[in-house]
Amino acid sequence: VEWTGLQNGTSYTVRVQAKNDADQPSDWSDPSAAETPATKPDQPNPTTATSSDTAAGGQITVTWQAPNNNGDAIRQYYVTEYRDGVRTRTMPDSDLEMVIQKLSTESAYKYTVQAENKAGRSPVSAESAETVPYRTPDTVGTPTARLGSETSGQVDVQWNRINDFRGKGGFYNVRANGGTAQNAGNNASYTHKSLNNGTPYTFQVQACN
Repeated sequence: VEWTGLQNGTSYTVRVQAKNDADQPSDWSDPSAAETPATKPDQPNPTTATSSDTAAGGQITVTWQAPNNNGDAIRQYYVTEYRDGVRTRTMPDSDLEMVIQKLSTESAYKYTVQAENKAGRSPVSAESAETVPYRTPDTVGTPTARLGSETSGQVDVQWNRINDFRGKGGFYNVRANGGTAQNAGNNASYTHKSLNNGTPYTFQVQACN
């Protein structure tokens, strides 16, 4: 017998009674084992993917919220990774957060999540925003500063390029006497202008991504 109209998430037991042409049916059987009807979980909301700001880099933390379980506790989540738009792997998890390591700092990643209970798997969530697992770039060595052909209000600053920006879009910032940083692009020299004649200056260079 298929019993319809039951409430998902409510526990039910069933007893059976036999009947023939006699006036009285049989006694009721003992109750069955309890069973709780359920359906697949709802579709989860999109995941949130956050790059970890560490020197080790290559790490993204993916978080999500539990969807409505529709009558049975969620037993497993499945997080699917897309690297530069290509699906790479699906990873099981029982929590609402996954820390993913050893990623390429030159690639962009997106993630989806799917919930599972005894009735099956939910629809797949929408993709997270694209995230690049940047690392802190190498430290720039001590720059050199000298006056160029134009000596009024400006100084030429030079430095050696770093080995690794550890992420996309690498560039250098230059500042004089701890002041506002000036974007020097991906160059190894910069002419710092709008300086005061007669004032001594020191310069610092910072690599960014």
